[in-house]
Amino acid sequence: MHDRLEQLAARGHSVIVIANDEHACGLIVLDDTVRANAKDALAALHRAGIKRIVSC
Repeated sequence: MHDRLEQLAARGHSVIVIANDEHACGLIVLDDTVRANAKDALAALHRAGIKRIVSC
């Protein structure tokens, strides 16, 4: 499972390990695609005076 976690993380995925007190039971993998207009949207926010952007 550790090798698979490393592979997924290396490809840019966020990996959550599900475990109990004894062992890792599984993985939850999250992936998001950058939208085509992301660069323009961020530039517009910076022009508007926004200095920090936090995404949760």
